[in-house]
Amino acid sequence: MSGRWFAAAKWIVSIGVLLLIVQWFSGIENPEKIWSSITGLPVYIHSLAFLCAAANWMLESAKWRYLLTHLQPISFPVSLKSTFSGAAVSHLIPFRVGEYLGRAYFLEEQNRIPALMINYFGAICQSLITLIIGIPAAYIMLGHQAQPAVHKALWVLLIVLIAVFSIGMLKPQWRKMPNWLDNALKGFSQLNKKQMFAGIGLSALRYLVFSGWYAFLITYTGIAPYQSAIMGVAAIFFLQTFTPGMVITDAAVRLALPALVFATPPAAQPLLLGIAVMNYFYNVLLPGFVGLVVILSQKRFRK
Repeated sequence: MSGRWFAAAKWIVSIGVLLLIVQWFSGIENPEKIWSSITGLPVYIHSLAFLCAAANWMLESAKWRYLLTHLQPISFPVSLKSTFSGAAVSHLIPFRVGEYLGRAYFLEEQNRIPALMINYFGAICQSLITLIIGIPAAYIMLGHQAQPAVHKALWVLLIVLIAVFSIGMLKPQWRKMPNWLDNALKGFSQLNKKQMFAGIGLSALRYLVFSGWYAFLITYTGIAPYQSAIMGVAAIFFLQTFTPGMVITDAAVRLALPALVFATPPAAQPLLLGIAVMNYFYNVLLPGFVGLVVILSQKRFRK
């Protein structure tokens, strides 16, 4: 791609992400109350939020780097750039396609298609942890209200697991597969058991970081005791991940989930929504901004 076309693509991505962020915040009701609840928290709480978000994304970068070991070894700084770029582009394209496109830029051209299934394997690891912890938590917090989301989650995960694992093991031998599919499967087939278990382990550790912080903040502000906060946060992340349309940019739905899970009096709801906004800013928006800076700093595609 020429430098001119790449420059245009960078600005289109940047403007698109910024517009989606503006749309997200424009859907928040009574923003002044939420802003007051956020600014009323001590500075060290915001510092801790930043550190936890940094740890969260460093763990994701470490996972991405380790899963790529046999395909294309990359340094940790490059893995960080790749991960943040994926976080930025993922705002525009759902189903983790944008995440893959952002990350693939930092790989050699011949390794971009094989990295497709590796990227989705990492996503499946994270979703699996969310499902295992989130299903019982959703039932505890919401009872039968959680049943439709649980059924959808199980079906989606089952289909994805069958599609990913069975195709690789039951690859038809009587006819030639398309080159791109063959390359993608080759990338996945290079993963060994140690890498697969590490992907699951790092996903679990990452989950503990971002969910533990969220639960701590809910307990710190007095909204719920820590045990209920842990269960509630697990239910929120489960619903966000496995309910279609809940993780795109819909502010109303994102902010409705905490209020649905935690029974709070009207006076405490702005604080609860402020916590949700704060968590979203540090763990989603801020990495997206960093990814935009990384994308805009790139001069051209790798040859």
